[in-house]
Amino acid sequence: MGCCPSAEANPEQAAEEVGQQAQPDATQSSSPHGEFTVEKEKIKHVDEPVVDVADELFYKANSLAYDKRYVEAVRAFGESIRLRPKFPKAFYQRGMARLHLHQIDEAWEDFKVALAYNYPLAHLGRAKALLAKNDTNHALGELAKAQKLRPKDSSVFRLRASVYREMGDDDAAEKDEALVALLVEGRDCVVCMDVDRSTRLLPCQHSSMCGPCAKACVKRNNRCPICSGVIVKVEY
Repeated sequence: MGCCPSAEANPEQAAEEVGQQAQPDATQSSSPHGEFTVEKEKIKHVDEPVVDVADELFYKANSLAYDKRYVEAVRAFGESIRLRPKFPKAFYQRGMARLHLHQIDEAWEDFKVALAYNYPLAHLGRAKALLAKNDTNHALGELAKAQKLRPKDSSVFRLRASVYREMGDDDAAEKDEALVALLVEGRDCVVCMDVDRSTRLLPCQHSSMCGPCAKACVKRNNRCPICSGVIVKVEY
């Protein structure tokens, strides 16, 4: 399906079409992607262990995207979605990674599923996809929807201001830029980019992650994503 405004699919249908690609047997001890292997004993039980593994893969994928390793990130998000098909954040973040790879139509489908699961930030992703298609008018419509649902999200106003600048509407751009200045800057976690930062790393003192991402970072490589310094302690 191309990247264009259309009637929204219901969540079950959208997830079936987009999120659940060829799915390997969940009891296998490895995946074809090697780096994202899921151990057999971790997914033996259907409930909590599967959720834990899905989260672990999601945080790994976010870190890969943060490092601009978008191909690997897309693959890791896909593994996370395979384990938890109703995972709107993973669909959204995979869509954002696909935008960086210029996979516009695929990104649009991911945003459509995220939106079907009532994930409002998907409107921002859809706006970026439409802008990549030079569809400014519909992109502004998506940003208006995002603003209504996330009125304190500075990223929405920042993107819209840049659109207005390109359109030559400096007055509208300045209004949005003023709103950005009033909002708290740099509050989103640099890994998941979805919730507020709530931790401080020691000894480097960087406050850049939410609690779950900080825990995942310590478990993965125990290094700060900003300065790569060794993490001795995490303050929450």
